Amino acid sequence: MALPTAVLEFAPGANASVESPTWVDISSYLLVESLRWEIGSGNADSRIRPSTLRFNLKNNTRRFDPEYAAGPYYGQLVPMVQVRLRFTHNAVTYATWRGYILEWPNTIKGHSYSFVEVQAQDGLTVLQMLEVVSPFSAAVTDLSPRAWYRFSEPVGATVLVDSSGNGYHGTPEGGPTFGQSGPIAAETDRAALFDEVDDRMVLPTAAALTGSGAFSIMGVGKITAALDGCYFYHAPPQITGSVHGLALFVSKSDDLATLTLLNTDGTDGIGIGELRVTSTFTDLDEHHIVATYDGTDTYRIYFDGVEEDTHTLAGLSRAVTVPPKVGFLHGSNIYSGCTISELALFDSELTAANVLNLYNLGATPWDNQLTSARITAVLDMIGWPAGLRDINTGISTMGVFTGSGGSAFDAILEAVETENGRAWVAGDGKFTFRNRQARSTSTPAATYSDDGADVKHFDVSHTRDDLNLFNVAQVTDVNGQVTEVRDSASVTQFYPRVISRTSQSPDPEEIYDYANWLKAQHAISRTRFRWMKARCFPDSSNTRWAALLGQKLGDLINVELTPPGGGAAIDLDAFVEMISVTVSAGMFEATYQLSPADGQRMLVLDDPVLAKLDSAHAGGLGW
Repeated sequence: MALPTAVLEFAPGANASVESPTWVDISSYLLVESLRWEIGSGNADSRIRPSTLRFNLKNNTRRFDPEYAAGPYYGQLVPMVQVRLRFTHNAVTYATWRGYILEWPNTIKGHSYSFVEVQAQDGLTVLQMLEVVSPFSAAVTDLSPRAWYRFSEPVGATVLVDSSGNGYHGTPEGGPTFGQSGPIAAETDRAALFDEVDDRMVLPTAAALTGSGAFSIMGVGKITAALDGCYFYHAPPQITGSVHGLALFVSKSDDLATLTLLNTDGTDGIGIGELRVTSTFTDLDEHHIVATYDGTDTYRIYFDGVEEDTHTLAGLSRAVTVPPKVGFLHGSNIYSGCTISELALFDSELTAANVLNLYNLGATPWDNQLTSARITAVLDMIGWPAGLRDINTGISTMGVFTGSGGSAFDAILEAVETENGRAWVAGDGKFTFRNRQARSTSTPAATYSDDGADVKHFDVSHTRDDLNLFNVAQVTDVNGQVTEVRDSASVTQFYPRVISRTSQSPDPEEIYDYANWLKAQHAISRTRFRWMKARCFPDSSNTRWAALLGQKLGDLINVELTPPGGGAAIDLDAFVEMISVTVSAGMFEATYQLSPADGQRMLVLDDPVLAKLDSAHAGGLGW
């Protein structure tokens, strides 16, 4: 027998999002007795959290010093360097940990050598760092708009923010009403209402599309009043010369949208005054309008993702000296009633595929999605490698996406908690999601005991912990409605003890079952194994080493404890919620945080496999 062989590798350089980077073996520099790693969230009621890896590297030659210009990795010891740890024992290799080195500390001097203390965290840390942008917003950003107005300002705002980052901020005039509900799906979208009295937005002259090059204008909005129409964009031309302005106009009375070149007096111009869509605007719904120019002679106009008209007119230039305006009806100083949600100006011709993609992403809501589909979509947003995913099909559906503007971690947490499932980054680096029915309660992955018949545990803690007793379950749904279920007998005995959860499920029956499950899980005082320790030495059996190195989060294990004073053994099944391992000279010690294996699955109406769970049935399903 022997200790397992540690293989520590890292991938120097900026390659944080690479699925299969070039790994460099640095095992010979590892001080093995400094190894510590931890994965999991502590117990069944804790939120998911990043796992950690700590180790020391010998650094006599300063090869791991980021400031040492003569070092082999100079310029490559940057934040987010990938690192992975594996062990080989009895011809079996175990993928133990994979994540990122977030910082490179200064060299620490030892007694006879120098070393660095390295701390790493797994991919959940990356999810906390990255802001989630809705698919529509990401698609607009990828097309590099010159100016982009989202009309998402609060009521009373005095500045219309340019979300392109180019600083072409606009100024509201007349008091447009911000804070209206907008149509863009997969985000909490807002719009501005123009009151047909005196409302409009004035944009900087510099933001206008000028010259003779290619351009595109995208507007999203609807007409809300009885007047003729509304300008998404109106850029008057200069007073003299053969240059023209631009106007993207929607008409209620004529049921059309037009792209028009304006004459120098601001009236409708020549040529493309007839470039129009004839789809209806009288339905009072939001629509997506895009007009493009290829920079040579071809103009196109699109309605809700579909090209409806094209026109050829060569050699015209555009320039403005008067600030462009938004949201009003130009003729005779008449203002229009309309709601505008998006206006984006591009210095390029959007393709038909671009336009259709923008329309689809903006129009397709992220509701009635399985939790696993939501998690997949969020991982797609941030570019998480497809090969580093192990996602179980979800059971719960979710309401409208509310995570835009927050972190990817928050968005995924919504899905995990709606499902009452589990998520973590496994030892091989895969983001792992398990639905609430995935845990097996039939075959333990290992049996631990202190009588020598099974894998030996070193120590175990069992308790009837007051902190795990809750008899009032409250679940808040996607609409903010709170469903409460009480165990009246437990409340009488122990006073009200509340456990709260939030779910994005739109299904009231599922919310009710979730609350019932929480009550059934926590209202009864029960004996629990809180944690267990196991140790392995060079002379430990292969079975013992395999149990320690191969234990995974969510595994069902059987734990037996013989009371020191005699009597029947305590024999309980438990799920592994957290694994913490410390390596010292000649020994591995693992601590497992545990939760009871009974009552772990939330039961849902219409589930043919399971049955409805309520206080009358708790414990009646073989748990």
